[in-house]
Amino acid sequence: MQRIPSDSEQRLNEAQALGRIGDWEFDVATRQIRWSQQTFALFGLDPANGTPDFETFLTYFVPEDSARLQQLLQQAVETGERFEVDSHFVTPNGKEGYLFSIGIPVRDSSGKVTKLRGIG
Repeated sequence: MQRIPSDSEQRLNEAQALGRIGDWEFDVATRQIRWSQQTFALFGLDPANGTPDFETFLTYFVPEDSARLQQLLQQAVETGERFEVDSHFVTPNGKEGYLFSIGIPVRDSSGKVTKLRGIG
């Protein structure tokens, strides 16, 4: 049975679609990514196929931006500081574009960065 989004979730989805911006979350320990519906749309991917794994996701970016993105994520985990990055992507289906992302660290009760959350 498919879950029906709440009114606030529906408004958030509509706002993201209008603004052409999605949200994401990266689990540091598992390296798994969660994407909003709009993030799938930005990359021209079908949510029914699932979120790509982190290594596959990195291949969507031109090599220098992929390396820079990895460095910024690692730095955010180590320092606990937010980051901003512009990057150029090309998806497997040939969709090309530019993405401005902002990421923030999420800490557990002991202060360790366990996730990164952001928009892009």
